[in-house]
Amino acid sequence: RYVGYGTALVQGVVALSALLIAATAFPNAEAWGKQYTAAPSALDFPRLAAAYIDGFAHYVAALRFDPALGRHLAATVIAGLTLAVLEAAVRALRHILSELAPPPTAPARAPAGERGRLWIIVLAAGALALYDGRGLGGIAAWPLLALVSLWLAAAGFAMIALALRAQSRPTILVAALGGAIGAIAAWASVAQLWSWWSASAWTAFIAGLLVLLPAAAILREVVRALMRRPAVALDT
Repeated sequence: RYVGYGTALVQGVVALSALLIAATAFPNAEAWGKQYTAAPSALDFPRLAAAYIDGFAHYVAALRFDPALGRHLAATVIAGLTLAVLEAAVRALRHILSELAPPPTAPARAPAGERGRLWIIVLAAGALALYDGRGLGGIAAWPLLALVSLWLAAAGFAMIALALRAQSRPTILVAALGGAIGAIAAWASVAQLWSWWSASAWTAFIAGLLVLLPAAAILREVVRALMRRPAVALDT
């Protein structure tokens, strides 16, 4: 619990500091415009990471701390969060693969099956990253990951709203947040699908549809569930 909540707090601090640095960590408007003359892409990650680390050091110096310490702290936090995301992704993919291909019932074969699934996931991820010859193959899937993240956030708020409703507790705020994120996810999905269609990126377009259609079906079921009369409150 401490690790989970602590990680969530660190991620929130990093997200908030990234917004502050992106908006204000420049000496003047000219420097800000030079940084954002063209919208940065995921391929500019080294430059964006350096901008974040330098901006973090700038704010640390304003608080009378050593800028070098702030720069090392920011780089360490980013590296740690990156490794945590990779570990979580491997864990989630292993569970998904276990659902698609359940492990054998014999207990003696279960560990070998788990290792086999892990190897499949690691090799598949490596092939995706290295297929372009530069280790940036996964960047092509970055917009799709963003869409999945938005829809998962909307689904998470929907689950919380349904759980609160089952306990006869107020759901207006949570449902409003979920609806807002769902609207953003729908708008982003349509815009991204149109971009892929215009660029004739058919593989990405089909993958986007495979994300959008189940998400729309899930949200429809959530709306139906919220519109039904409340069930008996759950025991607490």
